[in-house]
This record gives sequence, C-alpha cells and structure tokens, in this order.
Amino acid sequence: LLPLLDSAEKVPLRYGAGMLEGTAMPGTEGNCVVLGHRMKTTGKLFNRLNEVAVGDSIVITMLDGAVYTYTVDNVIPQLDPAELPNYIGIYSGTGKQLTLVTCTPVGVGSHRIIVIAHMA
Repeated sequence: LLPLLDSAEKVPLRYGAGMLEGTAMPGTEGNCVVLGHRMKTTGKLFNRLNEVAVGDSIVITMLDGAVYTYTVDNVIPQLDPAELPNYIGIYSGTGKQLTLVTCTPVGVGSHRIIVIAHMA
C-alpha cells in the first residue's frame, strides 16, 4: 500500500506517490498522472515499478471507499526525460488512463520508467 497524495512536490513525495497537478482524478475521464520516487530500499515507494508488466492490475482505493482498478497496457522501461511531456501532457484520448512515472536507474535517475494503464 502506498498513500496517493494530491501533490507531486518534493516533500510529499518522500511519504507517498503524488498526483501531478492539472491531470485527471482517479476514476475520471482523462489521464491521471502519478509520480513517485524510486528509493534504494526494496519495496519503498516506486522502487519496484520496474517489475510491473502488461496485464497487471493497479488498484487505487480512495478515502471515501471508492475503488478504481486499472489494467497495465504499456510499460516503457527507460525513457529519456526529454520525451516525458509526450506521456504526461494534455490527454487527447478517451477513457480513464493512469500513468505512473519514476526515475531509473535507482540512485542515478537519468531516465524514467513509465507505466500506462486503462480502466475498463
């Protein structure tokens, strides 16, 4: 379990994943972009994001009890940061998308891991 915070600022990201301002809320139409640090400690924050695979489920449970399940349909294991705006920019598609973003490799952070999922 990982807290999903409403801020992707430096301090909140020490304690959980943060929603990128201006992106969709979980379970709503559009692209919900969530950023998280990839810590050196196994299992800490987005440390194991590199293990997520196409077909996996990502479940977000809101404080009001609403549950949103997304299915992973694309994993980009090493993206140049200059290309990141192509994945988190204005969402022109339809449907409910979730995009998870973290740095890689651990301790270096020269690239990004991107996980893209959709809610049925």
